[in-house]
Amino acid sequence: MAGNLDSRSRGRLLNPAIQSVLLQLRGAFGPSLVIHSLDGDTMTFSVRNMTSEVLIRRLEMQQAEIFGKNIDSFQVLASLLHAHGGTVELRYLPSVKEQRQYAAGFWYY
Repeated sequence: MAGNLDSRSRGRLLNPAIQSVLLQLRGAFGPSLVIHSLDGDTMTFSVRNMTSEVLIRRLEMQQAEIFGKNIDSFQVLASLLHAHGGTVELRYLPSVKEQRQYAAGFWYY
């Protein structure tokens, strides 16, 4: 994983729901998981040698294992414009201020 968690989260405490998903992602992808940013309720990550499109599809297939019963509390975004080596963004929705602007589930843009 690139950098340590403290530097990626800028010293802020992570939401326990994000921490739980992060542990599951580590278990699923091991050392290939790259965390680009952690910001309390949002995480941006990628997996080495996996496009963002393949990654989001795999997350969808493994949603029960990775998100448990909380999938309705998360928004997972992947850009198809940057499919080769792109990142996926994970947002924990109950903590978002403008919740009407976000929808739970898996989304491509």
